[in-house]
Amino acid sequence: MNPVLIPHIDTWKVLEKYYNDGKLKAIGISNFNEKQIQELYDQATVKPQNLQVECHIFHQQKELFELCKKLNITFTAYAPIGSPGRKAVQKGESFVDENPMEHSLVKKLAEKYKKSPAQ
Repeated sequence: MNPVLIPHIDTWKVLEKYYNDGKLKAIGISNFNEKQIQELYDQATVKPQNLQVECHIFHQQKELFELCKKLNITFTAYAPIGSPGRKAVQKGESFVDENPMEHSLVKKLAEKYKKSPAQ
């Protein structure tokens, strides 16, 4: 059975209705790429207020961050200290199998400030 793909804008229009009715205080997006963000932004009446994506030293999302800044969309990083266990569920050319907490610079800064790498 093939999944039914619903255009993002169709879902967004429902969220806009609830936002305009006062039932939602803010609406945003997660795991959108630059093309998806721009398409949604161009069609939306209520513009996305936040984007949440994976972002850490091995996956910095610089272009995505710059687009959000340009469009006045706040940027929230998830997994800023990495995603242990992610290797089991994600593969592909963009996957980086490194642990930010083991990076030499992170360890050096942790030692300098007498903190753990995660801190």
